[in-house]
Amino acid sequence: MTEKRIDFFSFTPQETKAIIFLIVILLIGSGVTLYKKYHPDFAPELLLKENRNTAKKVLEPAKSSTIPEKVSLRISERKINLNSATLQELDSLPGIGEELGKRILAYRESNGNFSSIEELKKINGIGQKTFEKLKNLVTVE
Repeated sequence: MTEKRIDFFSFTPQETKAIIFLIVILLIGSGVTLYKKYHPDFAPELLLKENRNTAKKVLEPAKSSTIPEKVSLRISERKINLNSATLQELDSLPGIGEELGKRILAYRESNGNFSSIEELKKINGIGQKTFEKLKNLVTVE
């Protein structure tokens, strides 16, 4: 008599390879987990909950976007001269990106040198808040 083979699981060769791969990954993951459980010196930074919270605190943005006067003087001892500043210098100022830096340069080209730093308020995009951030960082000479 001919013997019949009953296949409860009939998978294609690709499906069989995928299942074997997933089982191997599961076993490796379980092995690493058990090893970490019984060997606390293995990647201790991953096991300590305090380190996870500390890392989150380091990555949190600052609560305030304003720069205190004393700190701004320590960051840069010299003020940026609006009448000779380059786009890169303007871009380094808080609240001034590349686009606003280009507007400042365009204003300077069309109206001549700045006579006072208050002229910055005439540029579209620089309001009172941005001016307050900049007033201690810029000068006109």
